[in-house]
Amino acid sequence: MTFGASIASAFRGWISYRGTSSRSEFWWFQLFSILSFVALVVVAGIVLSPFGEATTDAAAVIFTAYPLVLFVIGLA
Repeated sequence: MTFGASIASAFRGWISYRGTSSRSEFWWFQLFSILSFVALVVVAGIVLSPFGEATTDAAAVIFTAYPLVLFVIGLA
């Protein structure tokens, strides 16, 4: 399974808890999860840094919700 196909498969079947994923599909999705979270941190750091302390609550919500969503998708 390719990188793109494994991500599409994970997002398409996130509600279906039947069957198993292949090893490559699992690890490609894990790689996507890590890379997308790092990209989110970098973009949030660039976008939110001019606003200072006023955006720490928004950043906390984003940095908590995003991994939880990917965790639920990863369980399926």
